[in-house]
Amino acid sequence: MPVPPAHDVARGGASSPSATRVALLFPSGHLEQHPTVKALALSLADRGFSVDVFTLRNLASPAPRFEHPGVRLWVHPRAVKRFKEPVARLLPSFSLWSLGRLRDAGCQILIGAGLRGLLAATFISLLTRNPVVYHCLELYPSWELRSPRWRIAKPLERWANRRAALTIIQDDLRARLLTQDNRVAAEKIVYFPVAPHGRALRKRSDFLRRTFSVGQEKRIVLYAGNLFADYAPTLELVRAAQDWPEDWVLAVHGNYSAGEEARLAEFRKADTAGRVLFSLDPVPHDELNRLVASADVGLALYKGTGANIHNLGLSSGKLAEYLRAGLPVVVSDNPGLRDLVEKHRCGRWVNRTEAVRDALREIFSDYASYRERSFETFDAVLALHNYAPQLAAALHALLANPRR
Repeated sequence: MPVPPAHDVARGGASSPSATRVALLFPSGHLEQHPTVKALALSLADRGFSVDVFTLRNLASPAPRFEHPGVRLWVHPRAVKRFKEPVARLLPSFSLWSLGRLRDAGCQILIGAGLRGLLAATFISLLTRNPVVYHCLELYPSWELRSPRWRIAKPLERWANRRAALTIIQDDLRARLLTQDNRVAAEKIVYFPVAPHGRALRKRSDFLRRTFSVGQEKRIVLYAGNLFADYAPTLELVRAAQDWPEDWVLAVHGNYSAGEEARLAEFRKADTAGRVLFSLDPVPHDELNRLVASADVGLALYKGTGANIHNLGLSSGKLAEYLRAGLPVVVSDNPGLRDLVEKHRCGRWVNRTEAVRDALREIFSDYASYRERSFETFDAVLALHNYAPQLAAALHALLANPRR
């Protein structure tokens, strides 16, 4: 289905003339799979900002959407047809297209979400002189980057990050790594975890049970996210689930694209005992909670030793989605993840896939208590209303003193 011209796509309620107008630049068509970017826009709108979100449409992902009077959505008129996007070609086109529209919108602050967004915002700011805020989604440690592409991209990120007036990052663990690597002043850091917008949701759902005809007597253990990423232990989990009790099932949820069929076939072949539900249809983010709330336990497991994954902290989107729905979690033995479940007793941590079964047994032995602590952990640690006031104050201070 063709995407309408940008001026037809832009929508949102009227805003107060005195409201601070923020442009949130996300040069990707996968906005619905980045709930933290949507949550940032919604949190700022809740605090009285007028937010213009500039993004792309990727036909392999759900269409971006907002239902908040304080958020106006702008979608680039040319859709991307493949899941993997041609960044080098898209970024200049996106930047020029955004430039014309955000000038008309009267945006005062440019927030670049992710590295692509940071670069687009920085180059636009060279012409508009608007202050730039970097919403850091991933860490790119210089000591791990060896490819020719990163010999160009990393210095650009460092240059743009140092020019930025503020950097939004998930927690102090990741902030320390970023400030040391990019040589950014610590006083320019504002915290904002990866989490969905809103408070914990206690209503259960039958999404997975109804979709896959799963009886109430079975426990559903959910692993959601990018099933094919290098850090995803999907195959190991499918294999491990074959030895689980008969009343447990593993549900894996995520998208797949052309070129990943062979790996998906490998996952299916490994499910020799029929213990795995393959949920592979994309769902818009505002429907994701219904899917998550239909499971009993969530798996936030990662493999790999790179700094970005090892130091996940509060940047795990699946962790936040699980806890918001009251799912106790089994997490990897990573700093931040391990510390969270130990301190708040909302789950268990494991250092190998084979240990997941024992961790699940422990959770199911006192499930009601683990579930209640999961809700409490979300509201105390991850709920964005705990962080939005400080972020809003930093943005208002930035306008008062743009050379901060």
